[in-house]
Amino acid sequence: MASPKTVWIIATAPLLVVVLWLLLDSPSEVVEQKAQEPQALSSFPLMELPSCRQAGGLCGLYNGEFKVAFAITPDGQLRISSSQSLDYVLVGLASAGDQKPDVAQPVDVETRDRWVFNFGVVPESTDRLRLVTVVDETSWFGEASLIFMSPGN
Repeated sequence: MASPKTVWIIATAPLLVVVLWLLLDSPSEVVEQKAQEPQALSSFPLMELPSCRQAGGLCGLYNGEFKVAFAITPDGQLRISSSQSLDYVLVGLASAGDQKPDVAQPVDVETRDRWVFNFGVVPESTDRLRLVTVVDETSWFGEASLIFMSPGN
């Protein structure tokens, strides 16, 4: 015959299993949450057009189909045009007295493919233009020489 201890374990085991199952499977205070999409922006570098390094040339930045062209007027206004509508544009200068980035303004709020920015001081041809643009949560950044501002031959 089995010992009384063995009989007690065999008799109470199913009861313990049912109690544990009810306790573990009961609704809890924790509310399930859906996974969120990543909030990080994608970033892509822009390449400088070779003409930016030539006096009297045109200048722009590109990466595949995404293109940004720009010109600087004699009074220091930067004019930017893009192949796409831009959400916003940050502009800065890399020079002896670096200019902190500042936001350019769209020429046409509807299309947002042309932007302007007024520099406090007319940039030198030895400076470098730093540009960051954002399109649909994707940032595009690049730096270009301003040698193209010098008069050509």
